[in-house]
Amino acid sequence: MFRSYCKPSRLTEDVLQTYKNLLKLKNWDDALLEMTKITPTAKAENKISLVECPIVIVHGTKDKLIPLTDSKSLRDHLERHGQQGDLICVEDCGHVPHEELPDEFSDILLESTKEGRYSLFNANSRRTEESI
Repeated sequence: MFRSYCKPSRLTEDVLQTYKNLLKLKNWDDALLEMTKITPTAKAENKISLVECPIVIVHGTKDKLIPLTDSKSLRDHLERHGQQGDLICVEDCGHVPHEELPDEFSDILLESTKEGRYSLFNANSRRTEESI
């Protein structure tokens, strides 16, 4: 769990307790076992063409689990297939930006629902835009 965060100090006791509570659910271990059976050939690119609205990919620049190059490849896949999308990189954030920096993540979601594409970013913002 701590590897998912850029700064483990951002992992609050409430969030950690939520994850611990999941381990108390009936058959949680069976669910975990089933997840390990997912074939590695299951790729987002195979399903993303079904999405008919603009896509926002949010990626923490300090993600230790999924390399940023994977998100860039996904963004490039969108472009090659004529789909609209943005890659928003959140600086100093790990794998779970919605947990580690919830206010920043909420701002990204709110901006993504506005008409048009991302256009203005404060120079002091901790995120960068990589639009296609």
